[in-house]
Amino acid sequence: MMEQSEVVQKALGALRAVCIVEPEPVTDSDAAGWLVNGKRVTVFPHCPRCASYVLYRKDNIGNYECQTCGLLEIAESTARRLQ
Repeated sequence: MMEQSEVVQKALGALRAVCIVEPEPVTDSDAAGWLVNGKRVTVFPHCPRCASYVLYRKDNIGNYECQTCGLLEIAESTARRLQ
């Protein structure tokens, strides 16, 4: 069975062959905002009360507000289930 990275590399090779995609390399500075305790954050933020993904925060700064159930002051760590 192929490793996931092998499958991705094979797919990217096929896309490059037909000039559909040329991905840019990811640098450490790009990934820094997506790392928590040295681990990559892959959980999309959602409401802990109703599980909705319709969250809002002004200028993408501060705590979230759920647009579905109205829960306020949802911390980043709670919304991404890092706690």
